[in-house]
Amino acid sequence: MPVPVTAGIDIGGTAVKIGAVDGDGGVLARCTLPFREFDRFSPFIAALAQALQSMQADIGTRFAAIGVAMPSHPDPQTGAADSGAFNLPMLQSHSVPLALRGLGLPAGIALNDAVAAAMGEHAFGAARGLSRFAMITLGTGVGGCVMIDGKPLLAQDGQPPEFGAMVLELDGPLCANGLHGTLEAFAAAAGFASAYAQAGGPADSTPMAIFAACAAGDPRARLAVDQVCRRIAQAIGIIINLLNVDACVIGGGISAAGQVLRDGIGRHVPGLTWQPLLPAFQLLLASTGNDAGWLGAAAAARTQMDTSKNHRAGGLRR
Repeated sequence: MPVPVTAGIDIGGTAVKIGAVDGDGGVLARCTLPFREFDRFSPFIAALAQALQSMQADIGTRFAAIGVAMPSHPDPQTGAADSGAFNLPMLQSHSVPLALRGLGLPAGIALNDAVAAAMGEHAFGAARGLSRFAMITLGTGVGGCVMIDGKPLLAQDGQPPEFGAMVLELDGPLCANGLHGTLEAFAAAAGFASAYAQAGGPADSTPMAIFAACAAGDPRARLAVDQVCRRIAQAIGIIINLLNVDACVIGGGISAAGQVLRDGIGRHVPGLTWQPLLPAFQLLLASTGNDAGWLGAAAAARTQMDTSKNHRAGGLRR
């Protein structure tokens, strides 16, 4: 009997990553959609469904289940995005899984994108084998997740920690979530751009352009990167001091900067962390790259599918 194929969708501020995996976690296909081309929910869902259907045709089989990762805290019953999706307002109060099911696609679970990324890294990437770690995702926004014994640490209603809302400076810049001086205000893409502009660099630069300027020796870029890395290290120090995690994995689109980002953060972590906790701590870069979110969503969809099958089988045995 063929092993069911599951798919994952990771909705980000600039692009939607889609992929399919087999039962062993082997990647069968992947593609992206440019999210910013859409200004209404219905055309977006139509394009997303078409991409999924094309992927099914390419690999020659239908998906057994589809998981969806997105910013915000999706309702665990309906998959509708809540007000936490302020970075992607088109999604607010809409359910991507319900919309896809209405088009005949088996979309089930919806989860926070940082939770999905952490699950993807734990199953397939840098966090494989770790029992206690945190993940910070840096991109259009900033997210985070804590994994304990292979499970995300969530509230009773399924809501994950909001790492991006961690207040690091009371008089800091205003974030879209209404708080001042948050990790997201400092370390999301707009935070990198702001730090570079304040250092005298061009306004509205992308993080990758800033890292490229840094590599080329631009002192303004080096100052901006160091300032942002210190803020990220400040947040990581708080996480280590509170939870004594074994590692922190840096993911999201900005993590593509690689070792420069990791080293920049790592320089500041010791000065912001209780020293007895440092020897056992690792600072890691996500190894699944931009695939982490959709891989985690696909893994969650498979788990949900297997759990549902087991429940049905248990009911039949009774």
